[in-house]
Amino acid sequence: MNRHMHHIKKAIYVMIAVCIWLSVWQYAALRIDKVFFLPSVTDTWKALQKLIVSKDFFYILFRTLSKISKGFLFALFFGTILAVVSSLSDFIKMLFLPVLKLIKSIPVASFIILALLWIHSSNLSVLISFLMVLPIIYINVLQGIESVDVRLLEMSKVFHMGRIRRVCFIYIPHILPFLISGCRIGLGFCFKSGIAAEIIGLPAGSIGERLYKAKLYLMTDELFAWTIVIVLVSILYEFICMKIIHVLAQAVMSMSSRYSGYRHKKNNCYHVNKIICENISKTYESQKVLSNFTHTFSNEKTTCILGSSGIGKTTLLNILAGISSSDSGSIHFLTEESVLDNAKVSMVFQEDRLLETFDAYTNIQAVYGKTYDINFIRKQFEAVGLTDYEQKPVNKLSGGMKRRIAIVRAMLSDAPILLLDEPFKGLDEHIKQQVIRYISRQCRDKIIILVTHDRTDIAEMNGVELELNHAAPPKNLRFPVQ
Repeated sequence: MNRHMHHIKKAIYVMIAVCIWLSVWQYAALRIDKVFFLPSVTDTWKALQKLIVSKDFFYILFRTLSKISKGFLFALFFGTILAVVSSLSDFIKMLFLPVLKLIKSIPVASFIILALLWIHSSNLSVLISFLMVLPIIYINVLQGIESVDVRLLEMSKVFHMGRIRRVCFIYIPHILPFLISGCRIGLGFCFKSGIAAEIIGLPAGSIGERLYKAKLYLMTDELFAWTIVIVLVSILYEFICMKIIHVLAQAVMSMSSRYSGYRHKKNNCYHVNKIICENISKTYESQKVLSNFTHTFSNEKTTCILGSSGIGKTTLLNILAGISSSDSGSIHFLTEESVLDNAKVSMVFQEDRLLETFDAYTNIQAVYGKTYDINFIRKQFEAVGLTDYEQKPVNKLSGGMKRRIAIVRAMLSDAPILLLDEPFKGLDEHIKQQVIRYISRQCRDKIIILVTHDRTDIAEMNGVELELNHAAPPKNLRFPVQ
């Protein structure tokens, strides 16, 4: 109700402002009393009525709008394609950069005059509209691609999300707001530059030609009438285009949310019994985080890693998950039959790393495809006490609800290794106990490594303590040759 009243109040203010300026215009025209210099509001209104009822008015309007729209659509398509290609290679990005900077820097009038040397004036507004909008779309889309959350990309790597799912669930939702913003800015430039091209090129049957003739023959009232038409059509054109773009964006998002891809491939080839870490070291910007860390993790009990902040707990999990690599040392995964250099893992990150614009079900199916249907996923959510989450995007849920979705996502993996980075953060005690029971049921015989600051988690998870510090490590452990 308050929002509705706010819109009404705003509309009234706009109407009052328009009436005031029309009154100022009318008063100035009466004082000057020279129609060819400043026509009155009434003279302009009569000229506008005459324009609208003329037989070729809508034909001229359609011709101009169709050419400008064509230029905008070309810019939208090629700007997006160029941005995607540029994001794949720094060389390609640098190759396009001088050209786009040149297009942005050269005045519109210079472009129009140069273009008239090479193309017919009838196609001039298409080219100029295209050139003015291309850099805007390119820069916005490229910025959207480059600012995609790296943590989500790491999550997709850990859970082996396919390339198509990664595009549908991570890239497209993030890029769309940048693209829409670019379209909003580009539409204004597109319309203005297209009309300017017509005024200089004078293609037959265009708004630009009519504006030029009205000025040439001192038909100022008609000139004002065409200007009003341009302003009104520009506002309406931008409004309609943005509505269409928003509808298409919602359709793309809806298609992305429904895409579940091929069935997730289950890993049934090996069962990891031990992880042997030997002399693992990691340095970030001259700061030593891990120093010759050596330890053997087994599936007999949960390993609970404790230690002060910044000691390297999360870094160790990231190295085990393959998100980052160590500077030195080695990691080996022992199965009953062989020794592997890498293995599939599942992970609850320190942050939730969820797809915020999608609902809870989609967050699971984005990772696992058609492996699990909605009814099965609903039962998993019930097992961790999650309610009142359906038909809501994740960004509308509480922190504790998000945390449980992230936990369920990790538990449904068939990976033989589970990494938990402060998984109970934000959960009250009752929910925490429920989640611990759920993890225990889901993860029998898995190697579980838990990072925590709470020592009570050790007993509750039936775990063994591993205090991480910068002390001298024990002697190197050698893994047995199978």
